[in-house]
Amino acid sequence: MFVDIEGIDGAGKTTVIKGLVEKLRSNNINFITLSEPTDSEIGKFIRSFLSDKERKIDPLTLQLLFIADRSYDVENNIKPSLNENKVVIIDRYSPSTIAYGSASGISMDLLINLNSIFPLPDKIIYLDIDPKKAMERIDNSERFHNLELLEKVRESYKELFKRPPFFKITNIINVNDKSRDEVNRMVSEVINNVLAQEKMGFKADN
Repeated sequence: MFVDIEGIDGAGKTTVIKGLVEKLRSNNINFITLSEPTDSEIGKFIRSFLSDKERKIDPLTLQLLFIADRSYDVENNIKPSLNENKVVIIDRYSPSTIAYGSASGISMDLLINLNSIFPLPDKIIYLDIDPKKAMERIDNSERFHNLELLEKVRESYKELFKRPPFFKITNIINVNDKSRDEVNRMVSEVINNVLAQEKMGFKADN
């Protein structure tokens, strides 16, 4: 099973994934957590670039780097883990490239086509948060950490998840004014429903 956790910066993806890890581990389910950008050489370059606002690069080139890094991730991490019947939980995948790229002025159709070579997740969980609230949780040290851009990214996500095939596999969870426990419970319910289809559901007392 392949699950992608999405959201704008500050949505709480890291916290949600930590909760999922505890849940999967307590249920003795074989899993791996991944994140993009990866720790490949391309991924390291992307991370260093994102943290340095003074470096210049055009939006399409940046998103093509993300796609190259994703190709590495799919071939070296995602496919091998799925072949070993592991549950794959990833922090950002192709929807991030599409949402952030289109918010930066690139054609959404182009980005969807460029990412169509990659396997789709079985489930996408999008943590929807008001960008103003998200900005309260993060600093402005990274390139994408500004309110105007995050508002555009949020709208791009919403547009993307109306389109096939994404609308069929995406659960949108509104995390505004919800406690961490409430969000974790809602995410766990979504994951459990997918696991149940593969006869791997969580134990009732967990």
